[in-house]
Amino acid sequence: MASTSPIQGLSMSFHGHQRRILLFAAAIMVPSLVLVALSLRMISQERELAEKRLAEEQRRQVSEIRQELLARLERIKLQEVSAFATQAAAALGGRTDSG
Repeated sequence: MASTSPIQGLSMSFHGHQRRILLFAAAIMVPSLVLVALSLRMISQERELAEKRLAEEQRRQVSEIRQELLARLERIKLQEVSAFATQAAAALGGRTDSG
């Protein structure tokens, strides 16, 4: 039988204990690092999504303002055409009464 000295027994016990601590640390650290990486990615995606939402909101506002301006210009155009038609009718009506 091979007998081990007390020093060798302590050495093996120490290495086994170190190995367990290392495995325990790895079992804690790997999932933690994965969670940190996923969290950072999610934050980045949220930031990108917020930027896209802001850009879309700005496009919507520009489109809405454009439509309002076009409607206003159309009303002004109709008022001017109506005023011109009224003036033209009055001018034509005045000539036929004088003539």
